[in-house]
Amino acid sequence: MTPGRSLIGLRGARTGLRAAALLLVLCSTGSAQYVLTEYPGATSPWGIAAGPDGNLWFTDYPSSIGQIAPAGVVIEFPAGTSSASHPLGIAAGLDGNLWFTEMAGNAIGCITTTAGITGTAGTVTEYSTGLSANSQPYQIVAGPDGNLWFTEQTGNRIGSITTAGVITEYATLTPKSNPYGIAVGTDGNLWFTEWNGGRIGRITTAGVVTEYSAGLSAGMINLTGIAAGPDGNLWFAEGTGNRIGNITTDGVVTEYSAGLSAASFPNGIVAGADGAMWFTEESGSRIGRITTDGTITEYSSGLTKFSSPVGIALGPDGAIWFTEGSSGRIGRIARVGPWIDTGGVLSAASNMAGPLAPGEIVSIFGSLLGPATPEFLTLDATGKIKTSLGGVTVSFGSHLAPLAYVGPNQINAIVPYEVAGSPSAAVAVTYEGKTSNKPVLQFVATAPGIFTLNPGGKGPGAILNQDNSLNTEQTPAAAGTVIQMFVTGEGLTTPAQATGTITPLNTTGSGPITPAPQVAVAVWIGGQLAQQWFAGEAPDAAAGLLQVNAEIPASASSGANSITVQVGSAISQNGVTVWVQ
Repeated sequence: MTPGRSLIGLRGARTGLRAAALLLVLCSTGSAQYVLTEYPGATSPWGIAAGPDGNLWFTDYPSSIGQIAPAGVVIEFPAGTSSASHPLGIAAGLDGNLWFTEMAGNAIGCITTTAGITGTAGTVTEYSTGLSANSQPYQIVAGPDGNLWFTEQTGNRIGSITTAGVITEYATLTPKSNPYGIAVGTDGNLWFTEWNGGRIGRITTAGVVTEYSAGLSAGMINLTGIAAGPDGNLWFAEGTGNRIGNITTDGVVTEYSAGLSAASFPNGIVAGADGAMWFTEESGSRIGRITTDGTITEYSSGLTKFSSPVGIALGPDGAIWFTEGSSGRIGRIARVGPWIDTGGVLSAASNMAGPLAPGEIVSIFGSLLGPATPEFLTLDATGKIKTSLGGVTVSFGSHLAPLAYVGPNQINAIVPYEVAGSPSAAVAVTYEGKTSNKPVLQFVATAPGIFTLNPGGKGPGAILNQDNSLNTEQTPAAAGTVIQMFVTGEGLTTPAQATGTITPLNTTGSGPITPAPQVAVAVWIGGQLAQQWFAGEAPDAAAGLLQVNAEIPASASSGANSITVQVGSAISQNGVTVWVQ
């Protein structure tokens, strides 16, 4: 059976954009660049959180709540908050409002966001019934149970408040430990730091408290902010200890200090959109970044001297926003230029990370990778797929990759055949003259993946029946008929394909119809070795797209049957199916 001439499309796109203004300074670490911006308009801001209205909300000494739009416009809402109440922590509740602590006012406050959008005062409600006297509520977070949970620094308690205003308090174990920061862990519990206790605490939503101290440095380390990290651990700051630490949900602590300036007093901490943790350095007037392997980078250029950055939050624009308690400004730090996500280079077929094969079609995910309006595969004057598209190039080592799709958060590219024989190489995206980080990728001879109808690389395969109809539950293949499936990661071919070539159909009658993989190909359907009729590069498609025609075994069961392809010693992903009558 001769191969069909259908080209299965590559993965679709996701979009995204960014913003900025005032006091711009470019910072760089390696090949990643950041722009730092400050916005005046506050008095003495402390806590900050992203609101459900797309703005950032912050507490402002002595008795205001503020709002800042991603464009930098600040609005203050002083009405409704008790005088000199000193609002401190703030968090978005599941009810669509912002909830905040009043340290001096000994209350929990709530402010609506809808009125803030129009520029008029938000409606504030304060709750104190059930809160012990002089407890100094400090930090606050939305809990997994729908309630707001907060620390009471002098009360030595953890509190919770329902969105109806009902407060419950729970005593911590160590006396005078001064609970400070609080965050939700991946285990569904609340985790908190102890300013004086030198411990990390965990509290269940039922109020059961456990404290951890093993692995924490001794002495007055003044634990401050805490936040869940992308690695599933809780990351925390040690103020006078001048370290950043993490703790697993099993209680194993690791501390990091290399790269952190002396006496910087790290305070607030938050997970960024880039897979790293970001923190404020209150005494150092710097913003810090720590990767999950403990690499610390600091940023200070453009920050007002002695500005005392304190609170920190991930904004809806993907940037890091922070408060400057001494300068009365709100700050923003955001990456400019492309960035490849950690583990963001995947097979376009299997959607899996791992070693790549020469000629494999891949999807690269990240941010600011390309133009806001996506561009698609285009041929150059020689008839090859362009390696520069929409101002974007992608390199694997020193070799440019053909580009099938470029957008702001995703690129589809083809691994150059020239990487064959190399164990690894760095991949980099360059967009409008700015180059991304350069993760190192491993290479193997073959890494087959079957294209599927779903973007996740599992479920029904992108398979054609013998009559070229799409194989679905409604149009299954009959036993004994031949199906066409599409694969990438087959590696080098015979005859050799040139990078970026569109595969021609050989009509001379001699030699293969299209170039074939250099190693053997086998197909299993429903666990049975299937009769294979063709395995060669898909005609009229990009080199790197393999077409395999195989016969449905006569004994295949009716319904969805598993299907896998082996190329050389490597086997395609599990979970792909073909429908059989």
